[in-house]
Amino acid sequence: MDKTYTYIDTDTTARFVNPYNFIPLGEECRRDIPKTNDQDAFTGYFECRVKLLTPLFIPNTSSSVRLLTQKEWEKGKQENKKYSGYDFFSYDDLSEEQPYISDPPAPPCNPVIPGSEIRGAVRSVFEAAFNGCMSSVDENRDISRRCGEVKNPGILYWDCKERGWRLKSCNKVKLLVEQKEEQSRGKAKGKLVTRKEYDTWQEGQKIWVYIDNKGVVYDYGLINGRRKTKGKENYVYREGYLHKGEYIDGKKYESVFWESGGQKLIRVRNEDIELLKKILKEYRDSTKNCKVQDEKWYEEFEVPKDGTRILVYYSKDSVGRIYLCPACIGRETFLKTVGSLLKSNGEYQPCNSEKLCSACQIFGMMEKAEKPGTYAYGSKVRFTDAMLIKPVKNSSFLFEDPIVLPELAEPRPSAVEFYTESPYKEYEETGGKDKQGYWTYDYKYQYKREERKEKFNVSRMALGRAQPKLRGRKYYWHKDVNMDAFTDNKVNAMQQRIRPMKPDTERDSQPLFQFCVYFEQLNKKQLEQLKWALDFGSPECAHKIGRGKPLGFGSAQIIVDKLNIREINEDNGCWKIKTIGKDNKLDFENFFKSSGQFSEEIPKALKIMANWEKRPENVNYPIGEDKTVKSQGENNAAASHQWFRLNKGKDNFKPNFSKILPAAEDDANNRLSRKKALYRLIEKEK
Repeated sequence: MDKTYTYIDTDTTARFVNPYNFIPLGEECRRDIPKTNDQDAFTGYFECRVKLLTPLFIPNTSSSVRLLTQKEWEKGKQENKKYSGYDFFSYDDLSEEQPYISDPPAPPCNPVIPGSEIRGAVRSVFEAAFNGCMSSVDENRDISRRCGEVKNPGILYWDCKERGWRLKSCNKVKLLVEQKEEQSRGKAKGKLVTRKEYDTWQEGQKIWVYIDNKGVVYDYGLINGRRKTKGKENYVYREGYLHKGEYIDGKKYESVFWESGGQKLIRVRNEDIELLKKILKEYRDSTKNCKVQDEKWYEEFEVPKDGTRILVYYSKDSVGRIYLCPACIGRETFLKTVGSLLKSNGEYQPCNSEKLCSACQIFGMMEKAEKPGTYAYGSKVRFTDAMLIKPVKNSSFLFEDPIVLPELAEPRPSAVEFYTESPYKEYEETGGKDKQGYWTYDYKYQYKREERKEKFNVSRMALGRAQPKLRGRKYYWHKDVNMDAFTDNKVNAMQQRIRPMKPDTERDSQPLFQFCVYFEQLNKKQLEQLKWALDFGSPECAHKIGRGKPLGFGSAQIIVDKLNIREINEDNGCWKIKTIGKDNKLDFENFFKSSGQFSEEIPKALKIMANWEKRPENVNYPIGEDKTVKSQGENNAAASHQWFRLNKGKDNFKPNFSKILPAAEDDANNRLSRKKALYRLIEKEK
């Protein structure tokens, strides 16, 4: 029978624009101590309206069952999983609501857009436009990623005499173990360990193993205090240690580590041990590893505290950093965190002292409440909830029919090919034609061509403190929403039913909601910047509000109608309100005419991504498909994670990105060159 090979095909007829891109950071986030008692400061409020350009959804979290059927609720209860269905936000208390039996309940008659939702959207635009800090980022978040590189086996222990961690490299052999499901073992070799016997063994169990020349355990026996031999001199059994790996369907072997003379001893830092603990925590997190609920993941694997030894896999980079993991091919947690990268990329971490960025001086800030000596600065703006301009008796015409949203993945900054810029300086460094190289937050692959061969040897080259450079602030493209795409979705633990509000274009195209923005003691420049962050200084641009942004939900335009400024009446000493609006004698545009002076400083990418009228085509998450025999019938054969897998190339042990995320200015170009554009990737057989 002929051997089959797989290859990766690029479908150039299926270009896509990733749902998010990035607004580049400036050279430095500038901070100053806010001025107080500014004589030229303004106090007052803006009157605004909201026009919905795509369906909008904001949940009323007082009930998670209002839009669930009785059968769905019971099914979730039986599976011990939470099924949910949320109605649109309102002031109604729905906590006593029960799942419905036949038809869903009527939508709320008084829907509301919370001021906090509008405030968050406007602040994110303000920060991007006027070089503010990244206030909403969790700077303590660790970054990890699965690494396809095969790691080396080793034995980790605490050296009491030297008062430090040590890692001893060792050898590894395969141990054939019976699986829970009956299946063909094919050409698997070695003496079979029954599942019943294997389950009585512990992680690190000492056993005698006789190893054949294929690296497989030919025979084994539990250690009973003496060396075991079998007849002839060359049938000597070695002392080994059992390592229990994770359970994988179709897996035939577990591993036995054994030592031999002359193997090196490696010093391990405390930081490396802490990263190992974080890896274990991530493996055991049921929200990130679905198998944890059915299998106890590495339950016997613990970092030693009393001089005992544990079995690990490790890899190193060019400066000797050690990456430890319980799996041979598993995750790596990087030394750099989101906060350290923001700090080294221009000090864009959230403000935490009396010196504040331009955004925090207006919107306020507060460090973590649990931190002693927490610094806080009060906000100078307040956003009211957006209410209906014209109350309605029957609100059904305002809403779409309830739909079930597909599962949305959480942000994954580990995808460096999208979240960071390439750390390679020269094209030749990336390893050949149409290759972008491969890197993580800690290191990049260095490619060196073998003499007289087309193959490359790779090694890990440590990156400097400021590398890789972050792309910037994440922002979602505007896109049209096809409501028919959600009709076949079913409620489950990861997919919720919602009731979105229709866009205004499906009624009379007039704005539906109104709200106010109150401000206090803002100077003229700050007031002009706030106004720009509300309406972008252009009727073509719009914000992203609420849930489902990657799917196109929540595109909304804010129209600033009037500016009301509080002044003192010099005749009687009383306060009065001066209204500056389009229907007022005072020219509204003339008041803000100096806004054009800073408009040129606003990042071009923000203006492009916020533009609703010139939104790009084919906005969609990356799609890759595995059409090889092994994946036939699998539910995830076509999914985003397949694209990221295929984009690294077929050789998991020597990955090399084929594509990286284009800059926002390029991605918006419908005629972008094939070299830069992103396409669907398919793995096929030949």
